[in-house]
Amino acid sequence: MKKGMMTLVLAGLLAGFSYAADSTTTLDSARLAVAVDNYKMALKSDNPGVRSSALYMLALIRSRYPEANISGFNGDLARISRKDADPLVRVQANLILTYLNSDSLHTKIRIADPEAPLAFYSELFTEITMNPEEIK
Repeated sequence: MKKGMMTLVLAGLLAGFSYAADSTTTLDSARLAVAVDNYKMALKSDNPGVRSSALYMLALIRSRYPEANISGFNGDLARISRKDADPLVRVQANLILTYLNSDSLHTKIRIADPEAPLAFYSELFTEITMNPEEIK
């Protein structure tokens, strides 16, 4: 009886994990537009952590969905990179502004792990430093 129950539980877990591991990277345009609007609101937050996270999520959208139109952030990012009270957020905004406006950076630098922003920023800074002629 115990073996039978364990087999059923294991089969259920495997089925659940395989269902949850949907590897599609497509996102319908309506959800993407809502996400972009929410990140635009997050950039105006009083919390520097929220602003920093929103900046990284914009880079993630650019990396995973290059066809997405996120050009409306240039003014906000330029303002943040010049006037934000937190120096780390200013640096990140400047890097993300460069990443979003570059034609080649989003093809060279892909975000492999969405939970590791430090790896992305490090790779982005290295690429900008090594190849400054590619940056417009």
